[in-house]
Amino acid sequence: MMNDREVNPKKYIAPKNWYKYGSEMVRPYKIRIHPPCAKDEKKLRRYYESKLAALPDVMDVAAAVDFTGYNRRTVCQWIRVGKLKALALLQKYMIPKCYLIDWLCSDDYNNTNRKSHRHIDMLWEVQKWRE
Repeated sequence: MMNDREVNPKKYIAPKNWYKYGSEMVRPYKIRIHPPCAKDEKKLRRYYESKLAALPDVMDVAAAVDFTGYNRRTVCQWIRVGKLKALALLQKYMIPKCYLIDWLCSDDYNNTNRKSHRHIDMLWEVQKWRE
């Protein structure tokens, strides 16, 4: 069978529109090259402080989701596990800016295997960033 596949490769190709979900075409996963993690933690901290300067000192999960690009469930799981410190206020998590910056500068955050697009973009931006 493997020999036949090498001889007749078109015979084993999926028909057009085979990989389809409903009316939307499924796009193949695009591999993004990840930048090296910043070695200078002080530079990384100053970068995130400048990016978060316009946000309030204490923010809710939605603001952290918007900033990091990760799913709400992921951010809440980081809080529940204790990786990201937050305050519980009336069944709602509130994240002080200093705790979010600590988390963004941590090795645990930057060594995440499946980074969000925004996380990758920010890591590239830190490489080029000058104060």
